[in-house]
Amino acid sequence: MINSLRYCLILPVLFLFSVSTAAAENYRFYKLTLENGLSSNSVYRIEQDSTGYMWFGTFSGLGRYDGREVRTYKPEPGVPGSISSPVIFDLHEDSKGRLWVGTDGGGLNLYNRDSDDFTLFSHDAGDRTSVSSNNVYAICEDSSGRLWFGTGGAGLNLFNEEERNFRIFRASDGGQTLDSDVIRSLLCDSEGRLWVGTQGGGLAFMEEEGRFVNFRHDKSDSLSISSDNVRTILEDSAGHLWIGTEGGGLNLFNRGAGTFGVVANPELEDPLHYSVRSIREDRDGHLWIGTEGQGIFIIDREGNILSSIRHEKGNSDSLSKDKIRHIFIDRNGLVWIGTRDGGVNRFNPRTIGFTNREIENVRALYEDSEKRIWIGSDGGGLYSLSEKGVIEKNRALLSNDQVYALLEDSAGNLWVGTDGGGLNRIDGETGEVDTFLYEPDNPDSLGSNTVWSLLEDSTRTLWIGTEGGGLNAWNTRTGSFSRYISIPEENSTLNGNSIRCIYEDKDRVLWVGTWDGGLNRYNRESGTFVRYSRDPLRALSLSDSSVNTIFEDSKRRLWIGTAAGGLNLMNREDETFTHYTGNEGLAGDNIFSILEDGDGYLWISTDRGLTRFNPDTGDTLNFGESDGLPGNEFSINASVFLHSGEMVFGGPRGINRFFPRKVEVNRSIPPVVITDVQVMNESLTIGSEKPLVLPHGDSILAFHFAVLDFAAPERNRYAVLMEGLQKEWTSLENQNSMVYNNLPPGDYIFRVKGADNNGIWNDEGASLPVTVLPPWWKTPLFFIILLASVALAVYLIVRSRLNRLEEKNRELREYSIHIQDVREEERTWVAREVHDQLGQTLSALKMEIYRNGSEQRDSMLGLVNMSLESVKDLSTRLRPKVLDNLCTGEAVSWLVRDFSSHTGITINRDIEERMVVENEEIKTALFRICQEVLTNVIRHSGADSVNVYLAVRGESAILKIADNGCGIAEEALEKTRSFGIRGIKERCRYLNGQCRISVNEKGGTTVRVSIPMKRKGEN
Repeated sequence: MINSLRYCLILPVLFLFSVSTAAAENYRFYKLTLENGLSSNSVYRIEQDSTGYMWFGTFSGLGRYDGREVRTYKPEPGVPGSISSPVIFDLHEDSKGRLWVGTDGGGLNLYNRDSDDFTLFSHDAGDRTSVSSNNVYAICEDSSGRLWFGTGGAGLNLFNEEERNFRIFRASDGGQTLDSDVIRSLLCDSEGRLWVGTQGGGLAFMEEEGRFVNFRHDKSDSLSISSDNVRTILEDSAGHLWIGTEGGGLNLFNRGAGTFGVVANPELEDPLHYSVRSIREDRDGHLWIGTEGQGIFIIDREGNILSSIRHEKGNSDSLSKDKIRHIFIDRNGLVWIGTRDGGVNRFNPRTIGFTNREIENVRALYEDSEKRIWIGSDGGGLYSLSEKGVIEKNRALLSNDQVYALLEDSAGNLWVGTDGGGLNRIDGETGEVDTFLYEPDNPDSLGSNTVWSLLEDSTRTLWIGTEGGGLNAWNTRTGSFSRYISIPEENSTLNGNSIRCIYEDKDRVLWVGTWDGGLNRYNRESGTFVRYSRDPLRALSLSDSSVNTIFEDSKRRLWIGTAAGGLNLMNREDETFTHYTGNEGLAGDNIFSILEDGDGYLWISTDRGLTRFNPDTGDTLNFGESDGLPGNEFSINASVFLHSGEMVFGGPRGINRFFPRKVEVNRSIPPVVITDVQVMNESLTIGSEKPLVLPHGDSILAFHFAVLDFAAPERNRYAVLMEGLQKEWTSLENQNSMVYNNLPPGDYIFRVKGADNNGIWNDEGASLPVTVLPPWWKTPLFFIILLASVALAVYLIVRSRLNRLEEKNRELREYSIHIQDVREEERTWVAREVHDQLGQTLSALKMEIYRNGSEQRDSMLGLVNMSLESVKDLSTRLRPKVLDNLCTGEAVSWLVRDFSSHTGITINRDIEERMVVENEEIKTALFRICQEVLTNVIRHSGADSVNVYLAVRGESAILKIADNGCGIAEEALEKTRSFGIRGIKERCRYLNGQCRISVNEKGGTTVRVSIPMKRKGEN
């Protein structure tokens, strides 16, 4: 075919493709626009990197898309590493995994994945080896790994990897150079040849480095290229070279002859003169041609236009705009289309396997003996669909248009169950309609006017499932109905009266599913039922007591679809049930209908999509609206397996038809990436292999991740595990983020795995080591410092304590010595006095009596009296007798007078003479304190005047003594080691009193003592 195609292009001026009748395929496009986070609706370039991210070069920034979010890169003045221009003209990932970005006015940018920033290569007028222009329009890599960059007006640039500079090829270089320095497109073909598309200079290829062969438009040569403005170049898988031009349409180049053929598009007003902006080949070898204003047309290599895709007003699923800027096919075959002002359009070719027809609220489907498909609509009545695809509304006069059940009986009559209109029978020959309604007074009438299900069993008995009227059997001979209803207290009856489904298995056992009870098995001989309902105490009971559908597969396994408990497999031997739900991979837990294909797969419609289920392995594949279904929700038992092998499912948005074996399934394992890590709501830059180290106190750690499969990203599923914190995986369903609060210090590994919309899991997933540092008070260094500090503190405390003890011991020793000295002094004084006075006096008395006899009695009495006075005085000093003979006020007055008479110091007294203190300790203390203060006045103050005050105030005795002496410094009061002062304070403290010593403003010292009149516990 290639040779014949090349041959035919030598002869004709125009190569006109024949137009085949395009299949009525639904090209449903999913949009990514400003509303979804795209930075601009004008998208010039699309690229997928080796990780799996989609990149969009727009008129207002660069976007990275993970299926959920678009991360935008725009110039940030003053921020090193930001992208240099918001207008992106080309994107290319090289063989080393580096993403190159060509901009308008911002030069060339190289994206650094580890640091998430850009390295700039800009034009420097003073450096001939810099990139020749800041307008970089095209990028490609040749077979040797060299990178070529086409600029806007400054020629072609070759990047020197080692020197990180550029070699420039310009039209003005002379010789066989390019005919234009405005480079719009570049291609390195399978033969290693570099092709250059220029603005105004046509097409060229590099024959050898620096020498180019140019192809220009020649009006006189019909085999020349149709335009000198080349916007895009593509080599297809068969080696054909396609050239998209501005105003000259699509060209196919004949390499052997060096000639061009123009691809005419008869669907356009001007089939030849249109502009092609992008060309891509899909997995089927079809070429997608993106035009300027005429949308997209798809061609094959045989010269047929397969489809023409345009924007349709009022159709939100159609192409968003007809001005195409770029077409890209990703690694899974999805088609991405960048438009001007219409954002990004995404198309999944696998959706072509599903054919949809819009019919309002389909509730019932049936294929009759004439291979005609009957469609029951809730509100639209009855329709028929011929084998040729023609839909006709049935004109039979039904009792109402809310059709819920359909059945053709063995006599060729069509039975139609309605919601509120009873049961209709359409005669297969005459088309006449008979209606059967509920009659309250007729027990042989239909049990309810709402009919949910119909079945003709192997005995040709017609069974009718009603809403609230139980199970009904039609007696053809009598024309009446027999009713089987639920009696709650009788276990042999049905467990509910709302019948959703009736099924006869291969053993001719009749099964009945009810909405309000569960599953029932009918015994034809006894006319009784065995009930199966959900029992919360039995794990292997029916999972839900609302049964929607029943189906027996080719291996005689009985399957029950429930309204909320998923799919149940019945073990008929022990009458237990195995459950399959969304946790096992089903699209949803509300099961509407079940069909089996020729390969043994069960196709299960749910409230959240369609599931292909392998009953042998439990494997699932899920399909939804993004896969080409009219919607994700279906109707109860609205399904049919046609004789042709085609399956049909109905739902609120119409019917969906497909051949199970033609449904393409993507089985590639999807990439899983961690897209963002946030600490305290601040994003971190995470390198490819760098662990995450968190200081103590960063309590909120959030991970964002994505499965980079874009067929239906909203249905991708995730599971996470934080090793070191969790032992089991946490299923997140379609939630693509996880937050951890207050991770304890330690080493962890965060892991995430994911599955695409078909349930294909990447169990390896992505991971990131995480280290949470301990608080500073839990670090080894802190413990060392703490131990040293504790040891030092203990040492200082012990040393201080020892010093204080030593000081105390020294003071105690001094005090002990003082007491001993005082005692010794007292003893010495007493001994001396006794010896000197009493001894001498008594000796003299003895000698006098001896010498003079009795005549000197009077003199001896005098001496004796003197001795008695001395003894009395001695006794007074040791224990003043005044304390025994006088009250407290009188005793203190006597002491003050005695002090004044012996010292000559003037005493000013203000003493309550009649003051009486009953407690001897308090009385003695007041006397001794006064005595000690007066003694200190004599010894230390040098005062010549003293004021003494003694009185009772309230419940306390107040003693105040003030002198006019030299006083004592305030700082010395607390540090004094005077045993007198200490003794005074200790006496006061012992008696719960207070002692305050202060320095007078005019000199001298005041001692004020306050002692309660009674000790604690005294009455």
